[in-house]
Amino acid sequence: MPKSEQASIILTWAKDIPKFVKDVFGIDPSAQQKAYLIELCEMVWAKIKVYKWNATGKLIDGFPVTEREQILNRKFGTSVMSGVGTGKGASASWVIIWFLTCFPFAKIAVTSPSAKQLQITLWAELAKWHQRSKLKDWFTWQTDKFYFNEALGQQWFAVTRTANTRNSAEEQAETLAGLHEDYLLIIGDEASGIPDPVFRPLESTLTRMCNLCLLFFNPTRAKGFAYDTHNRDRENWMAYRWNAEESEIVTKDSVERLEKKYGRESNTFRIRVLGLPPLSGENTVIPWEWIIDAVDREMEVVSDDPTIYSLDVGAGGDESCLLHRTGPLVAPLQVAGYSESNALIEWASREILANDPAPKALLLDSIGVGWGIEGGLRKRLEAAKIDVYGINVANTAFNAHRFYRLRDELWWRTRTSFEKGFLSIPDDPLLHGDLNAPRYEEVTGKIKIETKKEMKRRGVDSPNRADSLIQTEMWGPDLIRKMFNKSVKQTKGKKSKTSWKTA
Repeated sequence: MPKSEQASIILTWAKDIPKFVKDVFGIDPSAQQKAYLIELCEMVWAKIKVYKWNATGKLIDGFPVTEREQILNRKFGTSVMSGVGTGKGASASWVIIWFLTCFPFAKIAVTSPSAKQLQITLWAELAKWHQRSKLKDWFTWQTDKFYFNEALGQQWFAVTRTANTRNSAEEQAETLAGLHEDYLLIIGDEASGIPDPVFRPLESTLTRMCNLCLLFFNPTRAKGFAYDTHNRDRENWMAYRWNAEESEIVTKDSVERLEKKYGRESNTFRIRVLGLPPLSGENTVIPWEWIIDAVDREMEVVSDDPTIYSLDVGAGGDESCLLHRTGPLVAPLQVAGYSESNALIEWASREILANDPAPKALLLDSIGVGWGIEGGLRKRLEAAKIDVYGINVANTAFNAHRFYRLRDELWWRTRTSFEKGFLSIPDDPLLHGDLNAPRYEEVTGKIKIETKKEMKRRGVDSPNRADSLIQTEMWGPDLIRKMFNKSVKQTKGKKSKTSWKTA
């Protein structure tokens, strides 16, 4: 293709992102994506036009700068607050490839709450669209850089930059420092989890001709920089909310499943479907903010923190959930839908025995079908010297003056662990929803947690994943001894704040 013809095509793409997506990837964006991409393109060209008008006083494309272009030019960028599955990652990937294709010596910095999260979300999505692109040979994808080949990776690239949450605010503010170019994008993926100080230098960074910031996020927090772009700082951003119910690329079944499990009024439905931030219910046992703050929290296990397993036995078609925890660290849950007891025992024992090192114990609910499962697992795990403890959460609480039943006490102990920052949990939206689902009330001075029957009456399913976690709060020398009259060796040595607590 002659260079003049190629240049003409690129100029056409530069002014029409949906056409670029269609021509290069062979796909039509959804209505939400298309509306966003059209306005983003309008903003890019408004910034270019205003900058050149101010610099030269000459008309661009034969037209003076309009009032709307002046408004768009003053914006820091765009902010997409969205439900799950609406195509945030695809949109960001298309923009990265479009911007590097159409604008000379462009630079893009991509940041996220953590390097690990970035690699499995947007950067992996970018790799997928690079492979599908008709311009695949123009670019090279690497684990931390995506660049235009003709520039040999210099001065024309997208690069990952993430902040260490353990660093000081000043150190976090350096994440995006030193970025300067006429064509510059800063992209925040899952921006609600990015530390606020990272965004502090935006005003001093976005100073040249076509510089802007693009935020994409699931609104898991009702505070912070990303949240403010849709609220008190909205005038500085083009803000969009993508409701998954209105997206043609989100299946109705997936929406209905979340509605059935948690209810339309739940935070899980608000965040993952409606694209709205969580509400803080006064009588929610574990506030949403505490749960999100605990996701992938960086914590260290001390030498005397044992590994234990917990099994919540599903009944009536519910899934069974197997969880293992070492000190404050909760590993990703394993779930199975076995309806036959022997199959469940075989699966659970196989998974537990495969753990290295061997766990100290297994805790499981012994109510109903759990009673038979408890006996079967005790036989399977006896040779490996793994203790099995059956827990009946309907029993009287240890602190009977404060709680009605053991279940109430275990939920409240779990709440305290979240409140004090004693837990690190996996990025499991179903676990998060379960933890946030129950409500509580205080009756005659005692805490009473909403029962599963009461939850069912308001359209919320049993919080099985959360149940597998709250059972681990039984692990403590005093509780085990009280419940089973069994001597448990007291841990020796100095405790750190990350070691397991006693009641």
